[in-house]
Amino acid sequence: MKKIFSFIALLFAASNMMASLQLAQSDTIKLLWSSKTSAKVDWYDYCDKEGWWQMEAKDSAYFITLSNDTYVSVASGSYKVSDLLPDYSYIIAYANHDSITFADGSFTVEEDAKGDVTIRGTLLANNGNTYVITIIYSFDLYKYDEDADFIVDYDSYTLDDKFAELYDCVDVIGSNEANQYIYLDFSLPVKVGKLLPGKYTIDDSRTPMTVHAGNYDNETGYYIKSLAAVKDEEGLKKVWYLVSGTVTVDDQLNIYVEAKNSLGRDIKVNMKSSYTQGLEAANTTRSAHKSIQNGHLLIERNDTRYNAVGTRMR
Repeated sequence: MKKIFSFIALLFAASNMMASLQLAQSDTIKLLWSSKTSAKVDWYDYCDKEGWWQMEAKDSAYFITLSNDTYVSVASGSYKVSDLLPDYSYIIAYANHDSITFADGSFTVEEDAKGDVTIRGTLLANNGNTYVITIIYSFDLYKYDEDADFIVDYDSYTLDDKFAELYDCVDVIGSNEANQYIYLDFSLPVKVGKLLPGKYTIDDSRTPMTVHAGNYDNETGYYIKSLAAVKDEEGLKKVWYLVSGTVTVDDQLNIYVEAKNSLGRDIKVNMKSSYTQGLEAANTTRSAHKSIQNGHLLIERNDTRYNAVGTRMR
């Protein structure tokens, strides 16, 4: 009989030890994701059509998604875990790759006049952990812009001029083995059809002899050229939007970028060219004629004259 009681006591002690271990495994974890930092945050709002929203956020350690389909006009308000769509509401810790659903808890959604969304709450997960979360999604025009300089030299670049005649623009792409890229969107004089030497101003006017300033389209989630980036097979990892400055193209079509991003950081890029001078290489219906008048280079094409930087002359 003593042996039986001893065995029961041993089982009871082991049970208490397991419970202690389980309690020890439970933890309160505070997490912050903000689209103003290196975290990636996406806010999907379909209130006008289907009446649901979804927030996704991820950083180097965690991924979280929360979704609800019970509101009609706006997402702002207080929610319980029971309001969430279970298939689209969970957290993943990359360390163990477990998909963890939520058992209880509540959170608030705040949406300001700009459309910026903040979620704050405390969620009890089915693994016993408590997650105190803050998710901030900002409709910042320059979302994810890097607070660092981008200074790179390229031995060559790719010139995409397939829309030059139709839309008076060309794209230039520089890349290297370090996966550092730059994308430049040039606006040209009407019907020139090729990249011209000269100094281009970076702005969003899309007028001739400008490089289009980069930004982020919150509606589509697309990055808009011009921008520099570090990327891998999954996409862009770091982004520098060219929002001001100049891009100079010399007579050999070498390109020199002196730009600033939205945080005032430098984007300085030199790109060597393997291309011939734009108008000489133009695939046009009429050839271009170059001449010197009063000491200045003039280029005549289709009865229109341009100076060396592509400005139309009378």
